[in-house]
Amino acid sequence: MKKDTVQSTRVPTEHLRWICDPDQPELETPTAPPVQETVGQTRARQALELGFEMTAPGYNVFVTGLSGSGRMYMVERILRRLKVRMAPRRDRVFVENYDDPSTPHLLALPPGTAAKLKKAMAEAVETARREVPALFESEPYVSQREAISDQLRKKERQLFTKLEEKLAADGLLIVPVGEEQFSLPEVYPQVGAEAVTFEVLKGNDEARAAFEEQEMQRLEARGKKLPRGREARNSYLDERIRELEKNAQDYRDELGQLSKSGRTFGKKARAKVRELEERTVKKLLDELRADLKTEIELPEVHDYVDRAFQHMLEHTEALFGRQDEDSERAMVAASDPFAAYRVNVVQEAPKDDVPPVVVERRPTFVNLFGTIEAERTSGGVAPGDFASVRSGSILRADGGYLILYAKDVLLEPGVWRNLVRTLRFGQLEIQAPESAMAASSALKPEPINLHVKVILIGDEATYQLLEELEEEFPKVFKVKAEFDTSVPLADETLSMFSSVVYDIQGKEKLLRPTPQAVARLVEEAVRQGGRRTRLSTRFGQVADVLREANYWAKKDAAKRMERAHIESAIHHRRERLTLLQEKMNDDVFDGLIRVDTAGEHVGQVNGLSYFDLGEHGFGQPTRISASVSPGRQGVVSIEREVDLSGPHHDKGVLILGGCLRHRYGRRRAVALTCSIAFEQSYHSVDGDSASLAELLVVISALTDLPITQRLAFTGAIDQHGAVQAVGGVNEKIEGFHRLCKHRGLDGLQGCVLPVSNINDLMLAYELVEDVAAGRFHIHAVDRLEPAFELAFGISASEVDRKVNERLDELLAASVKEREPHTGRARSKAEEEEPARVPEDPKPPSPGKNL
Repeated sequence: MKKDTVQSTRVPTEHLRWICDPDQPELETPTAPPVQETVGQTRARQALELGFEMTAPGYNVFVTGLSGSGRMYMVERILRRLKVRMAPRRDRVFVENYDDPSTPHLLALPPGTAAKLKKAMAEAVETARREVPALFESEPYVSQREAISDQLRKKERQLFTKLEEKLAADGLLIVPVGEEQFSLPEVYPQVGAEAVTFEVLKGNDEARAAFEEQEMQRLEARGKKLPRGREARNSYLDERIRELEKNAQDYRDELGQLSKSGRTFGKKARAKVRELEERTVKKLLDELRADLKTEIELPEVHDYVDRAFQHMLEHTEALFGRQDEDSERAMVAASDPFAAYRVNVVQEAPKDDVPPVVVERRPTFVNLFGTIEAERTSGGVAPGDFASVRSGSILRADGGYLILYAKDVLLEPGVWRNLVRTLRFGQLEIQAPESAMAASSALKPEPINLHVKVILIGDEATYQLLEELEEEFPKVFKVKAEFDTSVPLADETLSMFSSVVYDIQGKEKLLRPTPQAVARLVEEAVRQGGRRTRLSTRFGQVADVLREANYWAKKDAAKRMERAHIESAIHHRRERLTLLQEKMNDDVFDGLIRVDTAGEHVGQVNGLSYFDLGEHGFGQPTRISASVSPGRQGVVSIEREVDLSGPHHDKGVLILGGCLRHRYGRRRAVALTCSIAFEQSYHSVDGDSASLAELLVVISALTDLPITQRLAFTGAIDQHGAVQAVGGVNEKIEGFHRLCKHRGLDGLQGCVLPVSNINDLMLAYELVEDVAAGRFHIHAVDRLEPAFELAFGISASEVDRKVNERLDELLAASVKEREPHTGRARSKAEEEEPARVPEDPKPPSPGKNL
């Protein structure tokens, strides 16, 4: 390596890591004030305030950002501070709709009224249930009811006495047929003192003989006699039986008319009984009704109470156990005949002015919108009634705010579509969720007018998906609040960050951290922020580190949380996630995967890879090789040929080819075939951060210039030779340092990175110490020239000269291969003429044989 280049490209130790001063006032303050907003999220805060304070329809808020970036923290704090009411809150109850029970009636009442109405109605019903039966046992009621019954029996007796006399004169009787409760009157002939059927009279000799004796007596009483001779007598008896049958049929018709008249008398009697019962009960019910209306002086309550007590009055028989077969409505239920007078409270609004903030973490259809519960009976499951209506969290949030997680909402069947419909029209219709296993319900409760602001928390991908596929989405979520994962590092944000730390410590009653411990937390947040000028806002991770540091502090019996405890928490968190990293390290340490850290090699360079495992990322050195030969295929990525590379890596390889042509192809074509590969790599690779290393190894293979193996390179290049920033630079450098330290640092090893990545450096303290002691080095370049000098140890101009010479040779060889053999030597003019690559032969025209 050229000494002057080595010195000029070295990154000073003070630029390798930003150190937080624990003596800053923000960190030394023993009692930091509670933070008022999330650190540095001005854009998100302004969007949230707009969405929360706008009362026009559709101004619901979709919050984007990574989990742990303070989204929920800021939302809850702003809501507590603003206290913007969407609308006055109301109690809501469902009661029986006596005109149409399938449509339960909704009452929206002032706060505190629902419970009062429910209690008052239950007390009134209980009083009626207890005192009405006593009224029915009173002497005045019993005597009047018996008088009505006696009058009915007297009229019925008068009707049937006249008919029975006529039947007796004709030798017929009225006989009840069937069981006593369901018997019907029938007309039969009378033989002696008993009635017999016409079938018995015709077919039974004993009955016929008795009938003959009876007829003989009847005729003798009239001065007549039966005909003489058996044949004549039998003929007379048969004719007499036919006459009785005809008379019986006529009497049956007359009996039917009398029965109809009897039923009319009975109906009138029962009507009189009902009138008597209503008169008896009405006074009590009127008193109860008046007391209830006096207690709650609201028109809507008075209307309901009037309907309820009128219904009770009209169904006195069914309610109080005096039901008979002609009741207009069989209301008696197996459990409670007074169920129709319950008050189903589905929402009780608090009396204070604080708008509700409801966080629904399990937004199933039932939890969010409510349901109509099915009633379980001995016979199975039956649809419920108005008292089975149950509310959900969206109704509890009425007049305030409902916070939901977008992915949970989208994964629950039917929830998203019903949420959009509810927000679009501002009305909640409580229904049971559609399910093949659930009992269907014909109930359709009256819709509830809602004034709720929904805050949906998700990520950017979910927002973009909804915006693209859901037509109604922009209409109901008009405000987007974007949370950044990092904010600029400044005195203000540092102060707010430490305030968050103390806030978490106080709420969870952790040991109080020292300023040194808070400073170490800030440094870790800066590393997670990606640049030394940025501070991570993923406070979920900060809280976890605090909790775990508190655990280690208590194990040490410490009274405060020290810097060492923060270090332990960070170390152990990484240790739990490094199984794959350790296995890959062992493969390199044991020589199973070859990566050299000393000497020089042609066509081989150390690249740096970054592995992102979600919660944990780490860097690993990778051996990249290249092979060059005459040809015209250009630079070929073996990873691309076998589908082990992503589009960004493929783009980087194409840019590499463009860079070669720009630097070396101005005066002649770059005619070569070069293959590059990530050796012993069996996983997919992506990204362009290896393009600097790939260019170096191509030049090494082309010129036979050896590359130092003591350095590892990372950086992207453009087509003009500028070295550009890459990601994961801290982890990449630490990965190569880990390997070098395992084998023994020789004072010449190090990493080369883009200049534009210097502000990203937050390297481990151990690595910084090795750099400060001269055992390891960090170099930064912004052009190819210093990278050439670091890799090859000679000047960039010398590298370019060798590249041009080698490209001339390859081009000449390529041209010679493509020229037909003529048997003559080329002239001097031909030798001096710039070589040109012949054009490809034209493909055959369609229709010609090859």
